[in-house]
Amino acid sequence: LIVDRSLDPVSGDTVIAVVDDELTVKTLVLDAAGPSLRPQNPAYPTIRPTSEFVIWGVVTTCLHHLHRVS
Repeated sequence: LIVDRSLDPVSGDTVIAVVDDELTVKTLVLDAAGPSLRPQNPAYPTIRPTSEFVIWGVVTTCLHHLHRVS
């Protein structure tokens, strides 16, 4: 992932967030119910932070195929 920490996050951005001292990559959603962090994988729940959380940066690029070459 390439992350730009200088960008101000807006709803719909993929972000790296710190929640309960752990990093997570999620889609930021800002609505009337407050901020939430939505996963791309439907097997995981949406996070509605109950305590303070920090947006560490906005993901600008995702590189795939990061497999080790034997």
